[in-house]
Amino acid sequence: MEQTAQKLRAVPKEVKECKMLLLGFGNVGQAFAQMCLDKASFGHGVRFVFIGVVTGAHGFTYQGGRPLDMAQILSLYASSLPQEVDLCAFGTGDWPAAKVLDVASTLRLIAESGADVVVEAVPVNYDTGEPALSFLRKALECGMHGISANKGPVVHGFHDLSALAASRGKRYLFESAVMDGVPVFSLWRNLPGACLKGFRGVLNSTTNVILTAMEDGLTFERALQMAQAAGIAEADPAGDIDGWDAAVKVAALCTVLMDVPIKVTDVQREGISSLTQQQVEAAAAEGQRYKLMCSAQVEPSGQVVSQVRLEKLTSADSPFFDLPGPSSALQIYTDVLAPVTIVSSDPTTKDTAYGIFGDCLTAMLEQT
Repeated sequence: MEQTAQKLRAVPKEVKECKMLLLGFGNVGQAFAQMCLDKASFGHGVRFVFIGVVTGAHGFTYQGGRPLDMAQILSLYASSLPQEVDLCAFGTGDWPAAKVLDVASTLRLIAESGADVVVEAVPVNYDTGEPALSFLRKALECGMHGISANKGPVVHGFHDLSALAASRGKRYLFESAVMDGVPVFSLWRNLPGACLKGFRGVLNSTTNVILTAMEDGLTFERALQMAQAAGIAEADPAGDIDGWDAAVKVAALCTVLMDVPIKVTDVQREGISSLTQQQVEAAAAEGQRYKLMCSAQVEPSGQVVSQVRLEKLTSADSPFFDLPGPSSALQIYTDVLAPVTIVSSDPTTKDTAYGIFGDCLTAMLEQT
């Protein structure tokens, strides 16, 4: 059936080569690279060639613009302990081997790589968007597409990066920044003339996992430990449980969908760490359920009011009530449509990887 479906697709006559430089090679970066290999013969019109990989802890590999053996690199990650991985062993060309490539060196590598696309998936910086912001700016200045899974640059540089990309005939795309690979931003680009009045959603999967576990009888502390053991929550979970991750996503949506740039600190923010098992049980007894809700709305004055806060929902009045575990959802309100709800059920790193993959294809296939 899958082969038949592929045959029915229109296969582009011309296959474009896409030389890619990857900045950040954690779980999402690896899943993206694997997806590129898996879909190499899909007939989508682009042949991905990896010419460089830069990591924060495992060194880097770059062979003067020559193609890397990505299958071999992925095999190393799959068969080795994290502390044993050293990408420099695959070669660094004329560059000296280094466990950590500093920001200045990474910017220089971008400039001389000759890549068609720079894929940026480094850890988010809520306060400044750096160094991801500078990496994307350098890529666009050098005539490369900038593809990102990072919320920070959206909040701190969306308009500047978009204008820079347009001036170079390139694209700055970031579909994986808010809801894994769910096409929130591309959906909005395909609603011409619509005006966004507001949105509401559950956008942080870690807190939803913890709240779901508390409904099953775990204390907050035990639920957090479970999420950390499963790799869902970070060793330092403050960004999630204190509402920062949710707030930066709200700021990103306001900036792009409403065209109202706001800072993360402009979002009224509440976390979940003060919630007790007794409160969860009391809400359940009343047919209610706690969710960390993200929202923004345009007031009659034109001001945007945005917030992240714990709410008690009932099944009768909320499409988010039954949202389990790591799932997320977003409901948008416009002047032309009934409320539109987008749900991502139990996403994995593969979902996020697809957002990056789709952005790369979009950029390359739209390129004149």
